[in-house]
Amino acid sequence: MNRYYKDYEKGVMAQMHHKNCNNETHTGNLNEVVDFRYSVLNPNVDNYKHPLGEDVLEEVATITFPELKKGDVVWLNGVVGLENDSGSKEADVEIRIFKGGSPIIEGQEIYSSDFDIDKADDEAVAPFSHVDVITKKQKNVEYVLVLKAEDPDMFLIGPLTFTGLQLSR
Repeated sequence: MNRYYKDYEKGVMAQMHHKNCNNETHTGNLNEVVDFRYSVLNPNVDNYKHPLGEDVLEEVATITFPELKKGDVVWLNGVVGLENDSGSKEADVEIRIFKGGSPIIEGQEIYSSDFDIDKADDEAVAPFSHVDVITKKQKNVEYVLVLKAEDPDMFLIGPLTFTGLQLSR
């Protein structure tokens, strides 16, 4: 489910810092919030159970920004809830983010993380974060969150949250 803030909500987010700041640690390098997008399970709880295929890139969430400008940054982050039902062994999972489309079509991998769920019948919530620095103007930019399990008994159980915050520098 792809969501975005309405204009008035973006304005509220952009006003998080007041004009007459007396904070001595302030660097003067303010970024303006341009857009915020997210994708979540509905409901976003841990009673969802979707099997992840063994050694298969599984697209689990997508967010799309209508326009990114040179110099913008996009802060991507979120969490995925996973369950290892493999019996007696640890299971390896990869979290990847592709930009510009799905990994099957034309997307470019911009983030990859690999972790283990230590024991069988164990659950874990894995956080991830990445900053994409925009080097040229782009339209309808898609970010795709992908999971890859190296065990057939791995499940996406929730929560699943994938967010993107576009900042102008």
